[in-house]
Amino acid sequence: MRLPPTVLGAIALTAGLATAGSADTIYLANGEEMKGLIVKETAAAVELDIGYGTVTLDRAQIRRIARPPKKKRAAADLGHRLRFLESGRWVPPEGRDLFDLYKDASDARHEALELKPKFERLMEERSDLVRELQDVNEAGAQTYEELTDGQDYADRQQRSRAAAELRRLSGDMNQGVSRVRAIDAEIAESAQALPRYYASYRRFQRAAKDEAPRLAKAAKTKDDKAFYDAIAAAMRQMDSDFGGAAETGRPLEGHVIVDVLFNGRVKAQLMVDTGASMTVVSESIVRRLGLSERHSAGRRQVQVADGRIVETQTYNLDTVAVGDKKAQGVLIASIQDGALPYDGLLGMSFLKNFLVELDPKRGRLVLKALN
Repeated sequence: MRLPPTVLGAIALTAGLATAGSADTIYLANGEEMKGLIVKETAAAVELDIGYGTVTLDRAQIRRIARPPKKKRAAADLGHRLRFLESGRWVPPEGRDLFDLYKDASDARHEALELKPKFERLMEERSDLVRELQDVNEAGAQTYEELTDGQDYADRQQRSRAAAELRRLSGDMNQGVSRVRAIDAEIAESAQALPRYYASYRRFQRAAKDEAPRLAKAAKTKDDKAFYDAIAAAMRQMDSDFGGAAETGRPLEGHVIVDVLFNGRVKAQLMVDTGASMTVVSESIVRRLGLSERHSAGRRQVQVADGRIVETQTYNLDTVAVGDKKAQGVLIASIQDGALPYDGLLGMSFLKNFLVELDPKRGRLVLKALN
């Protein structure tokens, strides 16, 4: 379709927004520019595919054409194919189920990518807040000791000020704990986006690998072929989202044992337990970390895999790492030495940060994060 100059400005703006980073850029005589893929050229006109449709431009309307270097062409082609697919401009009847699976995965992907920075911000805020609460807790403990150990205050007013300071610190602690719990709820909600995306991606991946090659061979038109090329491009993009998985562990009587690094310096061997609400370690690990009751995040009841509920002291660690996968602000609980296998349990307070694949027979733990 040839377009008159009066509508080129609006089309050029739309094309620029929709296809930024596309392969070819056409600079128009009226000062506008259009981006897309040139699909046909003649002496009289140029046909440009902008992802959501094609535009035919007379040579008289074109000032010059810029084509990207070969190194950038592949990325530009990928973006163009994905825009073609996203638009739903052409879906072969036999490819409808595949397209629906793609749309589910694409929508989940957008949600996960949007929530990822929020999740990271919440984790950072939680870590900072926990450190502040530890300082408040220490100050409160010191003030309480001064009030209860019979210290001789110079006057009643000084003692009253100390009591007021203790009440203030207690209020700060309560507010901080409430905020941590609110952050934990937001983190739990945000964290659900990743497994949702992964589940829909896996459904799309299985269908694309099974059906797309066969259907692509049977494609009868240029648009059919473009559709299946776009499906393959979308699958490659989603595959790259989950690259760099950490695989580790060794088997032990139907369980998986992994090496864990706490705060970048204390090593431990933990049994992976997806049924444990929290990562639980022996008191000897807590001592090696230099933690005491003053660093405590409070006492909590923790459920372990065999169903037992135990009350224990909890602590917030700066980092917990398995291989190259690291999580910040992880809540751990302590339990007496010898109460658990090895040095403790690697539970959901760490595992919730990743996609987890567990193979007890092979003794393998696979952790994946969204790139």
